[in-house]
Amino acid sequence: MVKDWVKTRKLKRELAQKRIEVSELQNRLRLEGVSDAEAAVPIVAAVREVERVKAEIGEMRTARLNLKAIRLGIDLPPTEWLYTRHVQQPGGSSRQVSTLTPYGESKLRRNIMIEQRTRREFWLKHIPPIIAALTGVLGTLIGLLAILRPTK
Repeated sequence: MVKDWVKTRKLKRELAQKRIEVSELQNRLRLEGVSDAEAAVPIVAAVREVERVKAEIGEMRTARLNLKAIRLGIDLPPTEWLYTRHVQQPGGSSRQVSTLTPYGESKLRRNIMIEQRTRREFWLKHIPPIIAALTGVLGTLIGLLAILRPTK
């Protein structure tokens, strides 16, 4: 969990850096007077790198939420909540990535919170009466032992 958090923070920093690089590249090419056709290749490559990092962050978030849902016994999200796209890898290959849409992420988080609240309420509703009954039985036993114990 901590490793995932650290990796997500690292990827978010990398994403911010890549966005800055894209912006600087666009400005530099504009100032140099490079034609749009010539400028498209390096800009597209930089934007693909931004998309790759975004997809990796989305994959981690989706995996974390799906794992929580599975642990709580919640149904996995329907395909309408997933966004599938092809992402270019640094080696030139592409792979298909499915991440939750913002709506799907919100709904799954809400379902997880509802399930966690339901479980908490169950324990808070049933455990205190059991503890009270055990305390009463224990007090009764102590009282009976005190009364039945022979005095010297």
